[in-house]
Amino acid sequence: MSYLIIGGSSGLGRALAEKFAAEGQQVILISRDHRDTQALAAHIILTYGTSVTALAFDLNDEAMPYDLIDETLLKHSPLKGVLAPVGLNDDEDRVGLTDDKLEQITRVNYLSPCKLIDHCLPILRANAGCIIGFSSVATARGSDRNAAYAAA
Repeated sequence: MSYLIIGGSSGLGRALAEKFAAEGQQVILISRDHRDTQALAAHIILTYGTSVTALAFDLNDEAMPYDLIDETLLKHSPLKGVLAPVGLNDDEDRVGLTDDKLEQITRVNYLSPCKLIDHCLPILRANAGCIIGFSSVATARGSDRNAAYAAA
């Protein structure tokens, strides 16, 4: 089986990629950082000997590269899961956030992952697959930072 990891070049995405690869699963990494994503893919192939594809594109782009994703999925074993440990934090995410910055944070952290997941749903249904989302914002008190990130 294969797993598509949105935000797969660092942090939790990287750890998940290595976990699935160690179990012999195939991995498709999506990240905006081409260099980190390619380096991780090479590391996983050398370390675990499983199939990995690194796709570099920015979730802030409004056009999703569905053709590229579909071509990649055809090269891998059946898709079993989409994991979305994606996250864009921004120092400008404070009270009074500009419309452009709000749209960027929302697109990267919510809208684009939703579009990718929606695109993969028919395959996931056919394979009894799963979708796993993550959240990294928790607080016991109010904050004037990261409201857009937390909402997404």
